[in-house]
Amino acid sequence: MSKIKVVLFDIGNVLMLAAHQRTIEDYILRHGIPRDLAEGYFQRPDYAETGKGRLEWHDYCERLRMEWRVSISDDEINSIDASHIYAVDLGALSLVEVLMAKMPVGFVTNTCIPEWERYVQLEPRFASQFKTWRSDIHGHYKADPGVPEDIIDRWIPRHLKVKAGRDEVLFVDDSQGNCKAFSDIGAEVFTYTERQPWLLAAYLKQIGLLP
Repeated sequence: MSKIKVVLFDIGNVLMLAAHQRTIEDYILRHGIPRDLAEGYFQRPDYAETGKGRLEWHDYCERLRMEWRVSISDDEINSIDASHIYAVDLGALSLVEVLMAKMPVGFVTNTCIPEWERYVQLEPRFASQFKTWRSDIHGHYKADPGVPEDIIDRWIPRHLKVKAGRDEVLFVDDSQGNCKAFSDIGAEVFTYTERQPWLLAAYLKQIGLLP
């Protein structure tokens, strides 16, 4: 019998198929943005600030217009940003649904407004049923110092209505850095490989969460 009481899933590149290059090529092809600027889009410090809820999305869009010297609306930037999220990984989602029928499952995501709206568009249960910790609401990324502890010790009891020890939580994410942050505080972790839900299924069987 598994000791795991709660499973936490990342969203992007786990439940949702995503490719940053789609957004980069959109900026280049549709708006003539120089490749060096477009390729640095997701690494911009102010982009991270939107993901931590510290910079309003409209203000970020205004910065882009001024720096890139292009006429592009907030709605166009929203659409281009969200274009890197393009489908639900149905194999991963089916595993989530099986687990949710037997135990508390939550979601933990570093996200900004366009990404979150895209998640809800592709999977409407994120709007209410799927309990999600969002970086843009909590003001930090999931691997920031002290955040994994806060998620397990405070967020899980409050939102998933269960108290679990840190070693009783399984954290599933595609980022090795995020997984290390949770592993370092004692959580079980699984580093997910996009489009390969069968590897996760095999692991869940191995630890006794699936028959």
